[in-house]
Amino acid sequence: MPLAALTPVLNDLLHKEGGNSSPFPQRQSQQQLINSNESPNDGNYLSRPSLGSNQNSSSSAINDTPRRHYSMTPFKLNKSLKREDSFLRKFSNRYSYRGLGSMKKRNLRLKVDKEEPIKSRYEFISRILRRCNYFVVSTDESFLFYWLILLSICVLYNLWFSIARQAFDPLQYNYARIWEIIDYIADLIYFLDILIQFRTGYLEQGLLVYNHYKLAMNYIRSSRFIFDILSLTPLDLLQIKFGPIPILRFPRFFKIYRTFQLYYLQESRTVYPNTYRVLNLFHILLLLGHWLASFYFMVSKAEGFVGYWSYPKPVGNFSQLAKMYLRCLYWSTLTLTTIGDLPPPETNWQTAFAIASYMIGIFVYSSIIGQVGNVITNRNASRLEFEHRLDSAKQYMRSHNVPAEMQRRVQRWYNYSWSRGQMSGAGDVHSIKLLPDKLKTELALHVNLGTLKKVSFPFRQV
Repeated sequence: MPLAALTPVLNDLLHKEGGNSSPFPQRQSQQQLINSNESPNDGNYLSRPSLGSNQNSSSSAINDTPRRHYSMTPFKLNKSLKREDSFLRKFSNRYSYRGLGSMKKRNLRLKVDKEEPIKSRYEFISRILRRCNYFVVSTDESFLFYWLILLSICVLYNLWFSIARQAFDPLQYNYARIWEIIDYIADLIYFLDILIQFRTGYLEQGLLVYNHYKLAMNYIRSSRFIFDILSLTPLDLLQIKFGPIPILRFPRFFKIYRTFQLYYLQESRTVYPNTYRVLNLFHILLLLGHWLASFYFMVSKAEGFVGYWSYPKPVGNFSQLAKMYLRCLYWSTLTLTTIGDLPPPETNWQTAFAIASYMIGIFVYSSIIGQVGNVITNRNASRLEFEHRLDSAKQYMRSHNVPAEMQRRVQRWYNYSWSRGQMSGAGDVHSIKLLPDKLKTELALHVNLGTLKKVSFPFRQV
């Protein structure tokens, strides 16, 4: 009888005896073999499979051949990721930007695919809140820089127009609706700044903190939180009862510390710091003159516009807004610059205000002179250092009786070095001593990479 005819009979006998295996097992697929051979104790490598119970059978040996093949070849399930050096990645030819970009896109696509589809509005809101939990504003990002610009515009709006609207009535009443809308927008930006500062990161042991509780407590415990709460004090609501009093928005001035943050941030970014400092000083002078001009008009109005010292009575040509402001600004400019040549005050209030104005003018004038002197000194610091080195070299050569021809050669070398910018630190990368070694090396490569590409290095082929 052929073997194929005995196979069903033997299978029936084995099933009757309680057996689960057949003397002629079917060939399993490779994926089934891999799944059946996973070890619960080892998560990285597949363990060696165990052979079937009927090892003496030739058919079992043949069926176990793929199983032995997978057991002999180690297959790693979880591959550890290594952190790459950004410096080596930038200047090495082992990486291609196209490959890195496609890798990032592929990882992002896989990350998005893992997210479950949104099933309800509650789940959509919870997902947004969960993502906002990881939103942190870094102090060196462009977002904070542009946000500080927008916030500083609102702060300067309050500093410039609150006192002007209080002093000059035509400015307040002719554009009342516009001022009301701008005030609401500025207050909204003030409130949003509080929310942003709750998510503004800070460095702890050199690392940016992402924990939302630490960020919130760091902001609440600082003086910035107190200033922000005071800046939103709703004193301007008193205008509902007492009429328009724009100066009641003076608590918004507490937000000026954010303008100082923008100033220091921009000063560190700009390539013309001296010019930026001069412009900032000029703006401060204009702001002080603006406030002093507004106070001068308010004192004149309180005195009834009488006397030669006060502003003339606003009738005819003197009632125009531009005429009133420019004439008051002219008076404040003469006072702040201590030029004088003004009529003497007549009343006690006028005298007290004139004395205070002259004192402020002396302080501002001396500050401006000092700041301008510092700017000029810093601008010529490199030239002074060069002249000091050249004088020291001349004195050294004179004391050692160096020949005149050699002295001229040394002096020409100094002049040549100054013309190339090496003596001022503009052409020597080693003058930047505060940078780390990798950053100095990267800077040197950017400067000298064109020259290095022209040099051919002989390599011995192995």
